[in-house]
Amino acid sequence: MPAKPLEQMSLKELWELFPISLEDYNEEWPRVAVEEIYALRSLLGDNIVSIYHIGSTAIKGIKAKPIIDILIESNGPEAFARIKGAMLGADYICMAESASRLSFNKGYTLNGYADKVFHIHVAAAGHIDEVTFRDYLRSHPAAARKYESLKLSLLPKFRNNRDGYTRAKTNFVKAVMRIASAKTDDCTPGELLARLTEKLQGRIGKKEVDDIAAEATVTDRVKQTLWALTKSPGRRVAVNALWVITHLPKYEIDWLASLQDELIEWLIDETDASKKRMLLQLLREQQFNADNENVVKLLDFCLPKINAESEPYAVRCFSLYVAYKICLPYPELISELSYRIELLKTQTLSPGLRSALRQISSRVLLK
Repeated sequence: MPAKPLEQMSLKELWELFPISLEDYNEEWPRVAVEEIYALRSLLGDNIVSIYHIGSTAIKGIKAKPIIDILIESNGPEAFARIKGAMLGADYICMAESASRLSFNKGYTLNGYADKVFHIHVAAAGHIDEVTFRDYLRSHPAAARKYESLKLSLLPKFRNNRDGYTRAKTNFVKAVMRIASAKTDDCTPGELLARLTEKLQGRIGKKEVDDIAAEATVTDRVKQTLWALTKSPGRRVAVNALWVITHLPKYEIDWLASLQDELIEWLIDETDASKKRMLLQLLREQQFNADNENVVKLLDFCLPKINAESEPYAVRCFSLYVAYKICLPYPELISELSYRIELLKTQTLSPGLRSALRQISSRVLLK
């Protein structure tokens, strides 16, 4: 029985047939895009207002899916209808259609990708956010590299889930658009400090935290200013800034690792329970060298906290995780941790601490 046409396949079937892959930047991509743009201009004529090469293949130096994205600006529903008819007649596949957008693919076959693959996006004139995004990353190589790191971090989880992959990039893309439209790169350090302080001094929710964290991943200026605000004399600003930093993506771990000694020293002296919890949360993601004197101090801090019933459950929970990570390579330290675990089993625990105990206990038993 012949395979189903692509148009009749479910998303799951399409994603399995066409997994996401990221390749090194190819100097041929702009040339291939120009050739396709000429062909589209010839095919669509006056239905095109403007046409652009967009997406990561249009940003020099970063890894990208080997798929050429092209955006066409066009005027009105009548032009959309003419474009759709012409594109279908030229063997493009219409993958999505709405009042303001059309999406076409070419280069997808029942045997997988062809040598050249294209996504053609048709939008009403003026709806060219993709061009703004492209231009910002072209003129800000550091932000482009951050975008590359984000994509690489998402690939293992979303290789066969394009919608999930796209959603997971949304906060970063929105942050770039906010920065580009507000021209916040042009503000002085004092203006940036004042803007973030104003955002952080009130009550903020998960959405606001994610938005600011995304902005910090786009530009290091925001990230460094957030770090400075963690030492703010105003508790709410300091706690909120630290909260945002705990929401930075895992590819920022190298930056946090460079702050490890400072984080440890801060944690040992800190009395605020919320700050202690978040500092431990940041340290939990790091690697440790037990020859480092500060790491020894961190272990001495965490071990008694595991069983300290006067401490909040979250502090005890993260102390257990951090202590395990430090002790893991050293049998003599694992035996000390085992003693703490056995003692913990006799205490009243929260669900989170009980879950951490089960996880760590089973790992320790395997040692």
